[in-house]
Amino acid sequence: MSQERFTRLPPRGAGRILGPRSQNERSLFFFEVRVPKVSAEHEQRRRQQILDAALACFSRRGYHATSMEDIVREAGLSVGALYTYFPSKEELFLALADTHAEHTLRRLERVMAGEWGLAERLERALDFFFDTLDDEIGPWSRVVLEFLSHGAGGNAVAELERRRCEERRAWLQELLESGVASGECRADLDARATADLLLALSDGLVMHWVGGRLAAPRDELKRAFRILIWHGVLAEARGPSRRSARSKHPAVEATLAAGTLGELQP
Repeated sequence: MSQERFTRLPPRGAGRILGPRSQNERSLFFFEVRVPKVSAEHEQRRRQQILDAALACFSRRGYHATSMEDIVREAGLSVGALYTYFPSKEELFLALADTHAEHTLRRLERVMAGEWGLAERLERALDFFFDTLDDEIGPWSRVVLEFLSHGAGGNAVAELERRRCEERRAWLQELLESGVASGECRADLDARATADLLLALSDGLVMHWVGGRLAAPRDELKRAFRILIWHGVLAEARGPSRRSARSKHPAVEATLAAGTLGELQP
């Protein structure tokens, strides 16, 4: 009986038999396997699937308590698929941090898009902040703080947070400067300093949320924040056109009705 060894042939269409390399290797066959091409769109969807799963796991359990196996189960993928896109949990987190910051900025831009007056745009920004504090901004900030506290990849995340803060400051400063120029903000307003203060106030609220130190309900915090802006940032309303610009949002109407903006002079 022949001592030649045989190999299993690939399924039809899966590859091409190259045959033996020499007469002394008659029993060895080599196959050229055709690997299916994956489109860039498919890769992007798969990558986003992993990032969404990682965000859910990190928000639920924290960074250090989450394993790559947890993310695999959450995403419904194989271990190999996960490591193909992200070789380590740290690299996955850094990619998630970058994507999350970009996603949040794009959402805020959509919220603020439109021909709104300054008061309406600030009100929309307040809505976005307080509406996402419990479900998005707060939980994500907790994960970032945990990640930074252990030093792993801290420089990369710290740099990302610094750039994110600069983008927010530049956007807010430009908004306030346009308000001063249009007369919607106080004439003596320092746009750069005010942008810093508003960012510090919002970031401080987030840190107190993370630490469980917020005593007032969300609606009271939001109303107090609004009054600070209305009295400390916006100019006193004059004329029907200014009233119209301020009253497009239901919350602005309520504030006007309550008299917290002062009397509007025709």
